[in-house]
Amino acid sequence: MSQEKVIQRLKKSISKLLIETEDLADENLAEKENELKKHKLKIDILIEKLYPLSVPGVRITKKTTKNIYYTIAPYIKPSNKLGLSNHPTDNLLAPVTFANYNAKNERLTISIILFIDTGYAVRQDEVSFNYNNTINGVGEVQFNVYAYFNRPGPILITGNYNIYSYTIFVNNSQNFFPNINTEGNKTVQVSLINVDPRTSRGTKTTIQPSTE
Repeated sequence: MSQEKVIQRLKKSISKLLIETEDLADENLAEKENELKKHKLKIDILIEKLYPLSVPGVRITKKTTKNIYYTIAPYIKPSNKLGLSNHPTDNLLAPVTFANYNAKNERLTISIILFIDTGYAVRQDEVSFNYNNTINGVGEVQFNVYAYFNRPGPILITGNYNIYSYTIFVNNSQNFFPNINTEGNKTVQVSLINVDPRTSRGTKTTIQPSTE
């Protein structure tokens, strides 16, 4: 069997499993829980084979014992009020980002809001985060965050968006972001990545001093 036929077969299998998984989730029955887990495992395995994911940087975990970790805000109901329901697009939307630095506690806090079309069938806890440092356009160190999920593409672009909110905390920030205490253009850039790959333009924000 040719590689092209294998790819097409994998894509069909993934689409079928995603549809079946959505149907099972809609039923919201306790006895379907094991079926849902099996479906998700099959989907993850197939997607990993078809679209190996490569994201820059180091993984951020949810372990609060780490110097850098993230938390998940309460889920927000999908919205079609972004002015895009009549003009749906499979381009990923740029994240909304806010960042502030508390010099007293040496803590950098980054708030991130993601807008992901419901057609991708991505849950809030399926989004992962990596980070690294690069040099920005004016020669200053820039802290980069890469939010990413593992989907081959939406089954159907809906124009309705899941709104997912996260907060990243960076303690002992000097170890992760050199010269954060000094004067200059201190920036954070957040990008949303899918495995297609479809990468949104990064949202760059200047770090604000904490009022605390």
